[in-house]
Amino acid sequence: MDLETRNERYVYEALSYETHHHPIRLLKVLQGEKGSRICCELFHTHLTTFEKPSEDSDSDSDSLGLAAFGEYNDDFEGDPRYTALSYVWGDHTDTVAIQVCGKELSVTRNLFKFLECHRDTFLRNRSTEPLFWIDAICIDQSNIGERSRQVECMAEVYEKAQNVLIWLGEENEDTSIAFETARKWNGDYQATKRERQACSKTFEGGWWDRLWVVQEAVHARSLLMRCGTLELSWESFDERFELTVSPFSNIGMIVIYRQYFQENSSVATALLKHFGRRKCYDPRDIIFATRSILPALVSVVPDYSLCIADVFTSATRAIISHYKDLNVLCYRSRKAPSRCK
Repeated sequence: MDLETRNERYVYEALSYETHHHPIRLLKVLQGEKGSRICCELFHTHLTTFEKPSEDSDSDSDSLGLAAFGEYNDDFEGDPRYTALSYVWGDHTDTVAIQVCGKELSVTRNLFKFLECHRDTFLRNRSTEPLFWIDAICIDQSNIGERSRQVECMAEVYEKAQNVLIWLGEENEDTSIAFETARKWNGDYQATKRERQACSKTFEGGWWDRLWVVQEAVHARSLLMRCGTLELSWESFDERFELTVSPFSNIGMIVIYRQYFQENSSVATALLKHFGRRKCYDPRDIIFATRSILPALVSVVPDYSLCIADVFTSATRAIISHYKDLNVLCYRSRKAPSRCK
């Protein structure tokens, strides 16, 4: 491949919304030599193609191997299975070029590290090649209309994924200690000071204080955490940690939602306050990222062409209408919404 072709920028083919299906793209990471450029392919399909497995179907939540993905099929016949990635974008100005369908596309360094680690370690050791849904690549982020429509069905993307993979970043001494501590932690285990420090560094900050990841984890049918080459299932993780962390941490919130959640107007208002402190790039995401886990907000359709004030006003009206009370008026965002122009 000559240099001119290599440097040609990837241009997204528009998704078709002509039917009632939810169109999405899925990503396939291609095999490659360690140190070579990351090469991928993108395919179009629809969410309604995918069926939830029955209760007695086999699912290996501890590994993204053969059982989790099944046969790969270019034309998506036979219900292909995919994994949705939950991660932190990182610095938007720190990017690395990859190839998508032979063209160049820039991704943030944290995402690049995941793709590189997956290709060089996990993909090399498995005979099937999983399909991924990764928002930064599978959504044309420069297209406001597409981004709005894809965000609207994002909860369904994570709900229908065979697995949701949480990428915590590269492996280091702290993460190695933390993952090992999590595996052996129980009510009687007395963690050392070093182990507690490692757990604090690994399971706080970064992914753990982002806003969007709550929705992604809540809707997952199976969660797997990965840090470099280390893997840990969420199911074993929350059983050990749910009584040792604050219920207002992201760990605590996800555990509560996945097991115990019941909604009323006071809970909804308290959760909006909590989510307002989570990190996100766009204040409108306080509403858009929570609409799938707060039934009162379902009627708020994501639209990034709207100003912040309009989004919060629509959300307030929806909550008042849903609960028939004014408790939400006690809620104040971390930032006052900007005026519409």
